[in-house]
Amino acid sequence: MSTDEYRIRIAKGLCRTWPESPTRVIVAEEIRLHGGDRVAIMGPSGSGKTTLLRMLGALDRPSNGEIEYRLPKRHQSIIWADKNRSSCNASMETLRSIFGFVFQDARLIPYFTVLENILSIPLSRGAAHEDLIERTKKVQLLMREIRLGTTTYSSKKNPFKHRNLFLARISRTMDRQNNGRFLERYPKNLSGGEKRRIALLRALLADPLVLFADEPTSGVDTETGAIVMCKLTEWARKEDRERLLIFVTHSPEETRFYANRWLSFSYAKTGSHHYRLEETRDPSVLLSRHPKGAS
Repeated sequence: MSTDEYRIRIAKGLCRTWPESPTRVIVAEEIRLHGGDRVAIMGPSGSGKTTLLRMLGALDRPSNGEIEYRLPKRHQSIIWADKNRSSCNASMETLRSIFGFVFQDARLIPYFTVLENILSIPLSRGAAHEDLIERTKKVQLLMREIRLGTTTYSSKKNPFKHRNLFLARISRTMDRQNNGRFLERYPKNLSGGEKRRIALLRALLADPLVLFADEPTSGVDTETGAIVMCKLTEWARKEDRERLLIFVTHSPEETRFYANRWLSFSYAKTGSHHYRLEETRDPSVLLSRHPKGAS
């Protein structure tokens, strides 16, 4: 159930262009996204789905127009627009601290273990080691829920011993007969599906208020994709925080099954590189716009 107070307002006419490209992305109507929404973004390849996601996540600036954010228990809105009209950097840092991201590529740090990668956000924010221990316990519970970590991999040495005293202590709390050993592995020894689920764990562990996922099921098998989407949907449906999930997908079925709001890009002019974003009230329309298997 969506809340009356919106989290994100996308202004009508929000636009993104590129100096050396004919592509132009424009929002056709004002769109307000609320806590409790699960928003799917669809469109042709190159239409601006990832660009829109990055603008909404305050990673890329719009060329024109603005995005307004309203945070719980905060009276002042935060504006993301061009450099002359955006809110101050301190406000933007506050905003980004409640955002979580799952990118198309897992973006794991190659010289970090699985556990270090999952804990990289709280580690970078200076979390106390007692908090890290509690988070590690939560990680192991989440791993079982998304079927990650049961492995015959064996490591006799503690990879954290000489690297981080906090992590060395944490490693002693792990279930070393099951997923504890998996947490000691490095990205080079993981499959694509494992990397994708680790990136999901990293985002969920930060407990964001808004989560942006860019094609979270691309490049993985059907079973892994379903596990990822079910966990994202479960996270979004927790009513205590009124969370907002925004994800990009190429799958109309995935869109209809996991989302309750639908945003779709279409050609502003046939054969052009101009695309317009509109909200679709009837998800069945997506099947005709984006037939199964179309990119």
